[in-house]
Amino acid sequence: LPFRLSSIMLTNIILKRLYLVGDFSLPLLVHFSLPVTAGISVVLETSGYAQTECFWEMTPFCDCFYFDCKADSALHSACTGVEDTLILQNLDAILRMDAAVVLRCPIVPGANLTEAYLDKIVALAQKYPNMRGISLLPYHKAGAGKSIRIGKCAQTVFAPPSPQEMAQIRHEIRQRVAIPVF
Repeated sequence: LPFRLSSIMLTNIILKRLYLVGDFSLPLLVHFSLPVTAGISVVLETSGYAQTECFWEMTPFCDCFYFDCKADSALHSACTGVEDTLILQNLDAILRMDAAVVLRCPIVPGANLTEAYLDKIVALAQKYPNMRGISLLPYHKAGAGKSIRIGKCAQTVFAPPSPQEMAQIRHEIRQRVAIPVF
């Protein structure tokens, strides 16, 4: 069992590294298909911001994508400096390839927790009923140190949502979608 867990983590790290540096070549990805053929699940966490061709190449080697949806479109653009058009195109592309996708949505009261964001999550779930589910992720302060180190949001401190707030948000979204919300 320890070997299997290490293999899963190593494969995920390698695939994420390939994604981050943009060094996509099909022969290299075929090399990493070994975990798939050995019965080891390969899950790729992604912001979705890459050339669509990268996702076309990776999808056959991934059992599931954890695909980020961080904010409504206007806030995403304001906070990241890029529009989410390409990200949404990539989500569409991999879902059209019948990839297993879990939409991962951080919940940050005082930042992204708006009606527009919740409406976007619901709209994506309604547009893509073949998604495996929506994972609502409560904000935590683990990344605050990194933000300060890279000079981002050094003055901004957010409070994590309470368990009651998270339960209420899950309930509201579940009322509007047909896929699992967790």
